[in-house]
Amino acid sequence: MRVNDANEQSSRERASQRMARVADRTAGAVGAARSVAQGRVLTHEGVLALQRAAGNAAVGRLLARQPTTPASEDDLMDPFELTPEEEAQIEARAAQAKIDMRERVLAALEGGAGVGFLGRLRDLPWGQRRILQADQEFWARVRKRISGLAVWAVQVALQYGTRSPSQVDALRAAVHEGNWLRTRQLIMAYPDLKAVEGLRAVITHRFDARQAQDILAVIAEGGRRWEAGARSYQEAHYEAGTLVKFTGTRDYELVRLNTQLRVIVKIRLQDDPSNKAAAISDKAVARWEDGINRRWNGKFRLRNGANTLDVWFLPIFVYREGAVHHTVNVLPGEGGRSSEHQWHESDSADTAAHEFGHMIGNPDEYNLPGSMAEIPASMGLSDAEKRRSSWEGLTGKPAAQTNEGYDMTNLMGAHYLDASVRARHGWDVLEVFNAHLRRPGENAWTIELKK
Repeated sequence: MRVNDANEQSSRERASQRMARVADRTAGAVGAARSVAQGRVLTHEGVLALQRAAGNAAVGRLLARQPTTPASEDDLMDPFELTPEEEAQIEARAAQAKIDMRERVLAALEGGAGVGFLGRLRDLPWGQRRILQADQEFWARVRKRISGLAVWAVQVALQYGTRSPSQVDALRAAVHEGNWLRTRQLIMAYPDLKAVEGLRAVITHRFDARQAQDILAVIAEGGRRWEAGARSYQEAHYEAGTLVKFTGTRDYELVRLNTQLRVIVKIRLQDDPSNKAAAISDKAVARWEDGINRRWNGKFRLRNGANTLDVWFLPIFVYREGAVHHTVNVLPGEGGRSSEHQWHESDSADTAAHEFGHMIGNPDEYNLPGSMAEIPASMGLSDAEKRRSSWEGLTGKPAAQTNEGYDMTNLMGAHYLDASVRARHGWDVLEVFNAHLRRPGENAWTIELKK
């Protein structure tokens, strides 16, 4: 064969092959077009054939005619899909990172720097603290070095980091002091404390069997809760011969249990801005708590036929920012006269109990006008407030007008003569209870003094 003839034959073969490929592409494009016309979804191969045979514009026109049927899972590509080898590498790196973190924080503890250890734990990001919480090796090595209250400190540090709520700090202090009463009161007042890590174990460790059992029973309590909300009330009585209007604020929380209604009043004590030295002492706080408990508790009962609920008042004194019902500025020494939100360090137990009465909605009952009509309309008191702020309203009998007024002999009146309470001193609590904590089908409850 001549060379020219061979070249010519080779050219014809190449041309034939090109025409075959074009035919194949065209057939694929036609098949793709028919698929669209018949309402079927284009395959990857069909799109590629159409693109090669007819160009991008044709692909765009056909895709616009695609049915709206969602693509199957097999039609989708996962750009982040990893091979088994890649997944194994990532898991290995993550496991090593956990080990490195564990060794880093334990180095302080195992090196004898307990305080530095807690500081490192608190400074960890939330995610890393969560990892350590579930790390059995971490806890095994921690418990080789410390126990009891120290282990609880680690648990709290991992749970809250550097943002421990004030009530958690107060609880930790009470448990460390072994203060059973303060511990149980805080848990009663702040239900979120029941979720503090390790609480049940540390209660069992720190308190004797009877006290621990009591606190654990408080933790297990349920009950329905209701915030009364801050509400102002007006009152009027004589001051230096002149009838003066005053405003009080009531605010508290109710908790209904099976046999008890708990009235929780959170009170923040803070030094008055004018103080040159701290005026809040443990001795004064203990005196005030004792006065409130002695004058208010064991006195009231709610009744609904044969059913009764003992009313228990729970003052919770706190010293840091946070959600409270009342704030009291404390002044040093005896000073002048105290009021609902300004006390003196030397105030007596009964004075604190009297001011506590204002916090749950009771007006003063001393220096009262003799009649409701004696209170001018310009003062803006409601009829109910006039009844609570007059001799006539409280006794049912009007008295002659004087410039000194009349005193009721009880805790909210002349309490230096008689510091006992009356059933009306629980009226505000009763009103809130009946409005929000009655069970379906219950009639209105009443309040009475226990005999």
